[in-house]
Amino acid sequence: MKHLLLLVFLLLAACSAPHRGFEWPREPLTLAEYNALFAEVEVAQSETYGRTPEDAIRIGRYGPFKGIQASSEMIARLRKDGKPLQVVTRTSMYTVAPDSASAQPAPHGPPRPEGVVIVDSYLLTPVGTSDTLRLYFDPYHVAPIRAPRGMEWVFPVQG
Repeated sequence: MKHLLLLVFLLLAACSAPHRGFEWPREPLTLAEYNALFAEVEVAQSETYGRTPEDAIRIGRYGPFKGIQASSEMIARLRKDGKPLQVVTRTSMYTVAPDSASAQPAPHGPPRPEGVVIVDSYLLTPVGTSDTLRLYFDPYHVAPIRAPRGMEWVFPVQG
């Protein structure tokens, strides 16, 4: 049933006209917002955290564009085997929402059917390698931010 709902929503979204005259504010994160997000980030216990659309990093505290900025800021602080990450591609996608009481909806975002969320998929590569990895961010929901398992967290950013 969830998959049918998702399919119907995708068809409706593809057929609807874009909203004109509305734009999300694009102010950068303030220092207080920045410190609140990143000062104390622990490594996630789950192997799937941030690595599957259903277990995306919920970073939607300050609006979707700030969520996208916060995703980029977070990527700048993650290291894989001591190497910083570079973004190869970023795409947005629809997915079925996880059954998680800890994911509180943010007070913003486009309308969508219950049980469907939009996540951003980042294809990343550690600098100086040909390895790739994919991380998923949810800029519309709020939950404690963690670093995905197998990655190091650097705060503040160091070379």
